[in-house]
Order: sequence, then C-alpha cells, then structure tokens
Amino acid sequence: MMIFRRSASCEGQEDERRGTEILLVSVLRNASPGRCDSVHLSPLCFVWLNHSTIKSIWTKYKRYLTVFKKNTNYFLIFLNHSTLEDILPLKIKRRMIMNLPRIDKKTAILQTLRGELNAKKFPLNSRFPSEYLLAERFGVNKTTANKAVAELTSEGYLKRGRGGQGTIVVRHTVFPKKHIAFIGNIRYPFCAQEAYGVQAAALEDNSLVSLISPPLSDLNRFLNELPGMKIDGIICTSYGLLPKIDLPVVYLENRVGEMAFPDFVACDSYHSAFQMMQELLKRGHRDIVLLFQMENNPQRLQGYYDAMREAGISDYEKRTFRMFEYTIGETNLLLNQICRKYPGFTAVVSCSDDDILRMIISMRQQKINWEGKIAMTGFGNLQGISDVYPIATVDQHPLRIGAEAYRLLLKKIADPDTAIQEYLDTELVNLQNIPVISGSSRQKRQSEA
Repeated sequence: MMIFRRSASCEGQEDERRGTEILLVSVLRNASPGRCDSVHLSPLCFVWLNHSTIKSIWTKYKRYLTVFKKNTNYFLIFLNHSTLEDILPLKIKRRMIMNLPRIDKKTAILQTLRGELNAKKFPLNSRFPSEYLLAERFGVNKTTANKAVAELTSEGYLKRGRGGQGTIVVRHTVFPKKHIAFIGNIRYPFCAQEAYGVQAAALEDNSLVSLISPPLSDLNRFLNELPGMKIDGIICTSYGLLPKIDLPVVYLENRVGEMAFPDFVACDSYHSAFQMMQELLKRGHRDIVLLFQMENNPQRLQGYYDAMREAGISDYEKRTFRMFEYTIGETNLLLNQICRKYPGFTAVVSCSDDDILRMIISMRQQKINWEGKIAMTGFGNLQGISDVYPIATVDQHPLRIGAEAYRLLLKKIADPDTAIQEYLDTELVNLQNIPVISGSSRQKRQSEA
C-alpha cells in the first residue's frame, strides 16, 4: 500500500523550489484505508514534482485511490492493486533516488530491498538481482548497488555464491530482528516474571533479550559497554533511574519513592490500593495499620490513604509504619510498636507481598494467632506467599507488564521522541481471606490483645 502526501513547501527549501510540490512516499503494512489514521507513516523518500505530474498520477490511477486527512495533511492511498514500480514511470523512480534531501542513495535502496525481502518477493534459495540490474533499476552506479547488497549480506538476508552462482536469498527476515537488554534484579520473583514476559514477547517477534543483573556498583561499567553491543533498547526495573545513555529506555514502574520515571509501563498502583482498602472497610475493618518501605510506589500508599479518608479515618499517617532494613528483625520491632499503639488492630495492609511475609513470620515468632482474625493484604500475588498463606493481594500480572513493555519499546526505538506512559489494569485476588469484622468480634479482638 503506497502513501502519497502533497505539500506546498518544505523546511529549508525556499526560492529554488518555488512552484513545485513534494511527493512523500511511504509504505503502510498490515493496514486498511478505514484505519490508516492510527498508523505511523514512515517516509521512504522525497520527490520534487510539478503540479501537472501529480495531477496526472491522480487522474490516471484515481480508481485505485482513496483519500483521508490526518492532522493538516491529505494522503492519497494506493490500494494493493498496484505496486510503486507499476505506477510510477522510470524517470520519476530515478528522481526518487537522485533527489533525496534527507536520505542517501544507499539507504533508500536498502529500505526498498528490505521491504521486498520481508514481503517475500524473492523466494528463498533464489538468485537475488545482480548489482548491474539493481544499478539500472535504481538509477545509481554499480558501486552503490554493490554496497547495498553487501549490507544485506552482512545482515543475513543474502549469501554470496561461489563461481557463477550469484547472490542467494537465505532469509526473509533477520534474526534477531531486535536485541533488547533487560536490566533488572531477578533475585526478586516479581522481577523475574517481568523478564520472562519481555523474553516471551521478544521471541515471538523474532528478537532476543540479554539479561543484565549486575551489582549496583558495577551498573555503570556495563551501561558504558552497551552502545557497542548492537543493543536496540533497554527495559529496566529495580535499578532506579539509569544515567543518561544513548539508547531508548522503558521502565517497569512509574515511581519508586520520590523518583519518577520518564517512560514506563506500570500497573495502576493507586486504584488497586484504593479498591483493596475499600474491600477491608466493607468487611468492617477500622483498626487498620499500614506497612510501607521506601522503595515502594508511593501511589499505593496514597490510594490506601484516600480510601481511609473517605471512610472517616483521619489518622492514617500515624497508622503507617515505615520499613528501611527489610529484615525480620526490623519487622519484629515494628510489630512491637504496632501492638503497643493499636493493640486491637484487625488488619495489616502493605504495598508488597514480601513485607506481609515478614510480618507473618514475626507474628508466628511472637505467637500471635492471626489467621481468620487479622486481615493481611499485599501486592504482587507472588507464588510461595499468596498461594501458601491466607492473605488478600493484588495481581499485577508481571508477565503482561513485561510483554507490553517490549511492544512499546519498539515504538520508542522507531521514534525516540515518543512518550511511553502506560498504566495496566490489575486484579484483586483472594478476597475471601479477609475476615468479616462485626462489632462483637472487634471487641473480642481488643480484649485478646
């Protein structure tokens, strides 16, 4: 499908081009005219044509055309009845290569030939057109055509034959199509699942993922090596904001503590937390304590706070116990503080399944019988925690987060100026594990404390 865009002027070109118009040729794949406005148009080349030539193309081929408007531009769309070579005369095709203000000849040829190889125009194991034929076709010298063939060979599309065999087509697509670096601490089960989601999406797309999980002190050394490794982009989690690097980066969280990330794919932390707190409140819980560690997403805590405030609980900040060491010893100290300040508490709400697990261990050590009496809620739905202990939690679907991050990173690679800020829906699970609190049971819990 061919796109022709007409414009009366061009940036940087004034008097010498006056009276001419631009013909911008692009290729649209996997699209139909009814939904063209949602497709990114990638320019192949610019051609300077006079008005009469453009008018003659429209007049001759209008039965193959449809028109739509995107922003302030009008596009003429050639349907699949014809190819660019069938439609445009050789004289104009040569001008497409010779008159390129923004793209060199070899690059233009490569874009065309890659597209034809991807479209399987040349069968596997068939002979690829010789440099002489390519030079004649594109209106360039044999040296330029030879350089284009050499690059396609180095990319794996073609293989030079021996003797008079010529050049053979060995691939229609290059493997890997993209090479992505996943930078994350896979010691954390949630991060490992995100990495698996990235890899699954990449393999389906004929691409590869390299896992990089160094100590934080060695991170900069590895980042400095990436530009020379033919890495196309980075997906990052659990390492904070990376230092400036000349590669597209998508993060798997929108915030960590006070740190905000520019481009991200993340679960909707705020609404998940808000809804979980509402479930506790509906079941009669009012004496609630909260756990928060500094590396959690603060939007989760804000979601809890807003739901409590709506329910008339105003001392939510005093009920929040902050964690810094992430150890059982620290959790034991916090549990002692909780029991002194809120001896009748009926629910422990956290921003992480890991934090809830440490609290469960501390309660067992202090012989607090919590099951069926004290609600425990987390975040993550981690195997080995939420499927072992009777807690309610938020399933963030990490596999989906990873797969979606890969898909959107491809957009960032194609257009580095694209902003990626995607929130994915979550799911509250195991809500049956939240005990229902009546007035009498609340009094009993306080007397037991």
